[in-house]
Amino acid sequence: MKGLTVILVLILNLSSMAQDSTFVLHEDPMMLFEQANNAFKEGELDKCIELYQAVLLSDNESWELHFNLGNAYFRSGNTSRAILHYEKAKKLNPDQEDLLINLEMANLKTVDKVESKPELAITTWWNTLLNTNTIDEWGKNSIYMSFAALLIMLVFLFTRGLFKKITFFTSLFVGFISLLFFILGQQQKSLQTKQKYAIVFSPSVTVKSAPEDDGTKIFVIHEGTKLKVIENEGDWSRIALMNGTKGWVKSTVYEGI
Repeated sequence: MKGLTVILVLILNLSSMAQDSTFVLHEDPMMLFEQANNAFKEGELDKCIELYQAVLLSDNESWELHFNLGNAYFRSGNTSRAILHYEKAKKLNPDQEDLLINLEMANLKTVDKVESKPELAITTWWNTLLNTNTIDEWGKNSIYMSFAALLIMLVFLFTRGLFKKITFFTSLFVGFISLLFFILGQQQKSLQTKQKYAIVFSPSVTVKSAPEDDGTKIFVIHEGTKLKVIENEGDWSRIALMNGTKGWVKSTVYEGI
């Protein structure tokens, strides 16, 4: 009888835990976000992280969510996971000043200090231009400019003389700007989807010259290091560090941004 009582208590506890979990997953994401923010202010980091993760599970991704989650992990001492979420936030909002500062602070705590490979001035200028807006913002601006070009063209149809020429060339110019915004948005989307970056989570990783366990050891990297995944072969990945150094590592040692 005593054993039966213990089993019933365990079942009730498990049922209660399952209901609590389901409640968290189905609660309003904005409410969960606010609860997580309050937990962070109170120093309840484990609860805070759990709530932010619940928001992510509800497909409500934003740069603010990843930024706050990165802050929670950083304060809890999990630097590599903080860097991962800072980098995820950076993909969504590349020029946010507080985010870039916190990411730099987190990178200072990593073992490997990898300098980025120098790039051409025109490449830097192009990347800066791409990052002035998010993908959604480029798309919205393209649509707005398309409507503007259409309205100007309608005015063109009902005007004469010099003003007709002005409206015609203005509509062409605005249409060109709309096309440029569309191209910039597509280029930024292509960079984010085709180029795969990741953060190392294993404490220490030996990079090999070939995708083989007995391959030549080239160098060692540590958790928190950012890398670019070039290709995959079986359970191996060919990677490149930000300084251009390449090699092979097991695909299980990193997590994609």
